[in-house]
Amino acid sequence: MSCGVDIDLRVQAGVAVDIARSIPGFGGTASIVDRFGWNGGSRADLGSWTARSKGGASGLERLVLREAARRLTQDLRRAVDGLDPHDALMALAVAYRRFATRHPGLYRALVPRPDPIGDPELSEALDQPDRVIVGVIGGFGVERDRVAHLARAFRSLLHGFVALEREGGFGRPEQVDRSFGLVLEAMAATLADSA
Repeated sequence: MSCGVDIDLRVQAGVAVDIARSIPGFGGTASIVDRFGWNGGSRADLGSWTARSKGGASGLERLVLREAARRLTQDLRRAVDGLDPHDALMALAVAYRRFATRHPGLYRALVPRPDPIGDPELSEALDQPDRVIVGVIGGFGVERDRVAHLARAFRSLLHGFVALEREGGFGRPEQVDRSFGLVLEAMAATLADSA
């Protein structure tokens, strides 16, 4: 049964069912999204909820993006709280990878970063995960003008690893966790040398 509402959001399969707890009225929709994603058979099923939601599809997208950014930020902050720079970098990377694995739909909503023109609340939410990463990189004593570049490099490393792992792109029998640890140690050494 289709109600004619077209939802073309960047959020893919895997939005967690418990998102319903933080978005009023999202209840049954979350389980549909979790099972089918946003771009598959769920369009007709989601149509009636989207038509009733404030702002339609774009309002729904903003809600999901804010929730995704909030959850990622929360996970990253918890991971790094009270740790020295090296341990914070390791914990941040593990938390980032875990978030991408446990919440693939929410993670994919954030990559590539959406353009929140005209929505300061969304812009602020989307900045928060990057601020945690920049804070950890800055903790190494890196020159201020290099922090943003090194934070970008670190996010690129994390996203590339997560994407390859998700798509089965490693294809070798060696332990993926060991590979992840080695690349993180190399990044930590680079940051220590940049101080």
